[in-house]
Amino acid sequence: MVVPAGIGRAQLLNGDFATGDLTGWCISNTVGSMTEYGLETGGTRVGQVVFFDTVGTGMLVNSAQFQVGQTGGLLGASSPPQGIVLYQYVPLSPGWLTVSLDIAAYSGSRNGDAGTFQLLLDGNVMATEAMGFIDFHATTRSSLYYEGAITGGTHQIAVDIRRAGSFAPDTPYEFLANFQVAVVPEPPVTQLVVVGGCLVLLFRCIRTPMTGF
Repeated sequence: MVVPAGIGRAQLLNGDFATGDLTGWCISNTVGSMTEYGLETGGTRVGQVVFFDTVGTGMLVNSAQFQVGQTGGLLGASSPPQGIVLYQYVPLSPGWLTVSLDIAAYSGSRNGDAGTFQLLLDGNVMATEAMGFIDFHATTRSSLYYEGAITGGTHQIAVDIRRAGSFAPDTPYEFLANFQVAVVPEPPVTQLVVVGGCLVLLFRCIRTPMTGF
């Protein structure tokens, strides 16, 4: 993902995972409802940064790697998915917000659920990608993107990653890369009105024939 020219990056820390670890990020387990097997909770067997072709360009990039799923209890694939939330609190200026990241899943075996990724803003789901079935030694790639007006202040930006079922030796891996957050100031309404008025006058001048003396 590339942030368009003229847009300033917000204060997202380590969005490209260039430190080689998860510095600047927090991880929390998802928590579901109580079942006959116990409380539905999530987690990950892996939480690290590795080199992986998350984008699909053939180039290895720093990527956050996870292996999420249901933990605690004898629960099968029909159980509500559980996993983790990776998040950061980011100070943002008021304006027009864009958030983007590349995502991928890899599995060494055939699996019915490669993971569901959700982009969250202040706990609200802004974008979702369900990877679904994944084949032997296959990689599935996609991206998450959101844009919209944002008020100034500190906001939580997060990715929720979940899978149904319990851990197994061949549980798929999930990857994140190129996490970018940017805000461009929105022009004041008065400026837009003035610019719009000037354009209208210019158009009228072009349409009006010139008369001689």
